[in-house]
Formats: sequence, structure tokens, C-alpha cells
Amino acid sequence: MFSQGFQRLYCDATAFEPFSTFYPISFARVLPFQPEDLAVDDPRLIGTEAAHLADPNDLTRREVLEAYAQCGLLAAAEADNVKSVIDDYGAGFFDLMGLVYANAGMYICALRWYHEFIRELEAPRTDAQSAMDDEGVHASIGYCLYALGLFEEAIAWTKACIGLDLITDRLCQALMNHEAQLAGG
Repeated sequence: MFSQGFQRLYCDATAFEPFSTFYPISFARVLPFQPEDLAVDDPRLIGTEAAHLADPNDLTRREVLEAYAQCGLLAAAEADNVKSVIDDYGAGFFDLMGLVYANAGMYICALRWYHEFIRELEAPRTDAQSAMDDEGVHASIGYCLYALGLFEEAIAWTKACIGLDLITDRLCQALMNHEAQLAGG
């Protein structure tokens, strides 16, 4: 049904398990592709994505954008706009790749690239930047799971991701209230 390149990139269960170290939700039911699941199995597209996965850099990002435009996944003008700021992307390009596929209704392909972005966000860091500073990807993942009809996973993922934010918000609010009381307010 799919080319070998497509199968290596999108049909390998290890691309989805484990999906996140912070949120241990199983994505095992994402695969296999069902007949109604949309996908593009274009050799140039698959080749550029595989090259970018192996060595993410500005050149491979540009090649992926060109392949997206060629396959109709992204308008040429949009691809050119992204190319003009390509050096601003790092791991965030994986988020963009997921977004392109999600917008095209290719949710399994989107999850493949969101997984790479989550992996980068959760990687140990030596700088002061938060490891999970991009909350939008969490909502996008939940949407993809929902759109695939994987309601249990969508609910578990959303609860896990939102739960920590709510706890943090409440702790911060309690700390601010405590500080205000100490200050006489």
C-alpha cells in the first residue's frame, strides 16, 4: 500500500511509543493506517523529510518546504514566507511540520512530527529556558487524537497536559496570596 520510505518514516510504531516522558499516555492505537486516513506518499517529500529528521538544518528545512509546496500541502507563498525566516526555526520546525499535516487532515503524519517536537522540548537542557514552553503543541496533539477517533487517548493526553498547568497556576496564586498577606494586603 505505501512505499518503503513512507513505511519507515510513518508506519514504525517506535515513532509513537513512548510519545512523551512527562505524560505517559500510550499512542499504540495510532497505527496502523486505516483506509480512511489521509497521507501523501511522494518520494521527494518522504526523502526530504527523512533527510531533515537525520540532520535538521536550514537547508533540509528549505527542501521540506519546497516539497510541501510541490505536493500542495503548503501554498508556495506561505513556503516562501517561512523560508525568509528559516534561521529562526530550530526544533520548532517539527511543530510546523505537524501543523502542515494537521491542517491537511493527515493526523497520523502530524503526530509523527509533533512527537519529534515533544522529544526536543523534553530533552535535558543546560540553559534556563523551560523544557515545556510551547503549550500549543499539546492542544494540537489532543486535536489530532480526537480527529482520529482515539477519544480515550485524547482525553488522557489533555487531562495530563492541562492538569500540570492548573496545579502550577493554583500554586502560583497561593504564593501570590501569601506574599500579599505578608505585605499587609
